[in-house]
Amino acid sequence: MKLTMIACATCINTEGSTGVAAANGAVFVMMGALGIVFLTVAGILFSFIRRARRHAAASASEV
Repeated sequence: MKLTMIACATCINTEGSTGVAAANGAVFVMMGALGIVFLTVAGILFSFIRRARRHAAASASEV
C-alpha cells in the first residue's frame, strides 16, 4: 500500500517508512483539532447573533 505524503519531505524520512505514517497521522489529528475549534467558534458566534436578534425583537415589542 502506497502512502501519499501530506507532511513535507524535510520533516519525514523516505516514503513508505513508519515516520511517514506518523507524520501524516499528526497532520490529520491537527487538522481535526483545528476543525473542531473553528466549528466551536462559529457555533458560539451563531448563537450570539440569534440571541441578539431575539433580544432586539423582544425589546421592540415591549415599547
